[in-house]
Amino acid sequence: MNAIIRPIILALTLSATLLASPAVLRAQGMTGTIVYPSKTTGLASPVFIWQDMYLSDDAGKGIRHRLTVRDRDRAEAAPVVLVTTPEIYYRQYYMLRLPSELAPGRYEYTIERLSGTSPLGTRHYHYARYPIQREFELTAEKSGLDDLPPGYLIPWLHTERDNRLQNGCNSLFFAGGAALSFGIGLLFYSVIDFGVISTVICVLAFTSSATGAAASAYYGCRYFSTKRKLGRIMDLGKNATLKGGILDDSVLSEIEFRY
Repeated sequence: MNAIIRPIILALTLSATLLASPAVLRAQGMTGTIVYPSKTTGLASPVFIWQDMYLSDDAGKGIRHRLTVRDRDRAEAAPVVLVTTPEIYYRQYYMLRLPSELAPGRYEYTIERLSGTSPLGTRHYHYARYPIQREFELTAEKSGLDDLPPGYLIPWLHTERDNRLQNGCNSLFFAGGAALSFGIGLLFYSVIDFGVISTVICVLAFTSSATGAAASAYYGCRYFSTKRKLGRIMDLGKNATLKGGILDDSVLSEIEFRY
């Protein structure tokens, strides 16, 4: 009996973990807006990008943005402050480039929306309001993303985020549901005997498991297909100044018309 129950418990535990994955991701803020950099960068003069879903004609209203970068390793160092009007990409992304170079180390930055010299914290840029606050580490070694100009970096970030959340998490979710359904079906097939009721539950559980496995495979295929698209964006971006690479129209339409 224990030899049957132990695998079932393991399957149910694994299923619960997988099913909880989307909730855990949301709790960690991974489903939020794109703000870059948020981990590491190899650019001494970093590019700062954020998604403002409610972007309006700020230039016509005298709205500017203030970027403040502070050195976390040297509290006595004066912050780097940039007040300007950001460049706009794909109708919902702002971009600022720091004019001065930073030394390798850990930094925190704040992006404020200004009217004159007064910060405005009344408008959301996504699920949260201004100001935007993030941290990053400037390393001596560049990553692949550091070679991408903003016109390619933004589509890469956008596509990678959506692929991870829509395809990756959905694949895990349905895989967890399939494992859970299979565990329930196996439990009623091997341990619990309620006659016809157990038979009906077994059929429903195994059918649900098969459906979940198929859905998981579908989203898994989409996940790896989009990973190849990310590779194409990376290749085009690295050669953009030499070959004049052009992004896939589907990528541009996904960014511009999604919301």
